[in-house]
Amino acid sequence: MVRGDVFLACARRFTFRNHISKASYYNKPVNEVTKGELKRFLLGKVSSGLAISTVIHIKNVLGGIFKEAIDDEVIDRNPSHSITIGSKKAEQSRKPNIEPLTIDEVNLLLDTCQEHKPDEYPLLLLLISSVNIVSLNVS
Repeated sequence: MVRGDVFLACARRFTFRNHISKASYYNKPVNEVTKGELKRFLLGKVSSGLAISTVIHIKNVLGGIFKEAIDDEVIDRNPSHSITIGSKKAEQSRKPNIEPLTIDEVNLLLDTCQEHKPDEYPLLLLLISSVNIVSLNVS
């Protein structure tokens, strides 16, 4: 195996151990798992706070398991096909919109820190300076 294949195998093993093996249908024969069960399971993962991209990865691992079952003629169709989870765009809309501090707010924060916590002022100044440098380099 090449390095990428090893990483992919480890990611699939992690996904299986931490998500799929804990599903309510895990002990059922593969030919008895329904599309509805899979959809409820995957949507439950989204509701629990997992990123949509993670849930899509779980769905893809499940799809691989069902593909093997099709190849082995255990089932006729893959119950994970055509289950839609959501999109990255929907995931982005779930994230809060964070407004950065204005220059006046930063100055007030620094002045207050210098007055009430002078020992911590250099650390705060360093933090604010490094954030500003990063934001300047990004834009």
